[in-house]
Amino acid sequence: MKKLFLLLGLCLGLAAVYAQDITRIEYFIDTDPGFGAATEVPGYSPGSPLAFQVPGATLGGLTEGLHRLLIRAKDATGAWSVVHSSLFYKDYLLANTLPDIVKVEYFVDTDPGFGAGTEVPFTLNGNVYEVAFNADIDGLDAGPHKLFVRALDARGSWSIVSIEDFDASPLPVRLVDFTARKQETGVQLSWKTTEEVNASHFDIERSADAKTWEKIGEVKAKAEGGNRMFESYTFTDQLWRHIITSTNQLIVASANHHIYYRLRQLDLDGSYEYSRLVSVMWEKDGQEATLYPNPSVDGHLKVHGVKVQAYELLDATGRLLETVRFIQPQRTLQLAPATSGVYWLRLESSDGTVVIRKVIMMQAPR
Repeated sequence: MKKLFLLLGLCLGLAAVYAQDITRIEYFIDTDPGFGAATEVPGYSPGSPLAFQVPGATLGGLTEGLHRLLIRAKDATGAWSVVHSSLFYKDYLLANTLPDIVKVEYFVDTDPGFGAGTEVPFTLNGNVYEVAFNADIDGLDAGPHKLFVRALDARGSWSIVSIEDFDASPLPVRLVDFTARKQETGVQLSWKTTEEVNASHFDIERSADAKTWEKIGEVKAKAEGGNRMFESYTFTDQLWRHIITSTNQLIVASANHHIYYRLRQLDLDGSYEYSRLVSVMWEKDGQEATLYPNPSVDGHLKVHGVKVQAYELLDATGRLLETVRFIQPQRTLQLAPATSGVYWLRLESSDGTVVIRKVIMMQAPR
């Protein structure tokens, strides 16, 4: 247990002794051990207010609640002063350590009693500030409800109940599956739905950190007027065309990192619900393809490490400028940029491998 310190500042007024005649000051908590047997207060300076600390070693064995600290002094003649008494409250919240949480439970609308709620699985790893979980709300009537969450600590004490309002009205779409699969030049998203009731469309959103999101596409719901049959959808994120983006700066050719996706399911009345997150690991390609000279003058480039079967040239925003496919694999390229600047080159090798490289184009002086 870490130490808990109580700081007191006291001025002792003694009826029959002067401050300079005090030879001992001692204190005790709740129970008097007898004159001279209490804990001595060291370092008292005559004529000064008394200030000292009661360490956690002394307070550690006390129960939580109200206690009394008692102080007295002895003068050079052996006479003891009147006892000075001060109340204090020991609260675990004042300590640097709190008891471990051993259980988290929730219930909806009606309290079933302590320990009888639905248990929330969680892993204790250091301090617990928040616990994310999916609450089972199947069977609830449509309309507003209240979700209650509370926690039990190792001392057997229950926390204050946290309350959240939610609406159990049916969602426009019931999502039964959502996956992301990495392909050669992008990511294919697939999802299945049922019970599409007044569904409008799906917004596809992407993020590099699962915090900042951008919409990258939209797919119209197939069910017109709603149905309860299964529907399947796919969407391909041509990620290589988004080497840089205005929001997330996805540098797909530079390093290994996760790419996150989610669906925003919209109803015809404008209400919406987000899907769970899915992700893929976008890995830096292992090809040793190098371009030279880079910067290039007038678009002339030599390729080392791969034989190029086809290439696509994109500008700095990812806009496609040029597509070329060769009959025979090449190691020399002649690009046709309109102006000087930074470009992206998507190279497809003779074995089908795709790599992306940045190239700087410069116009030769005329």
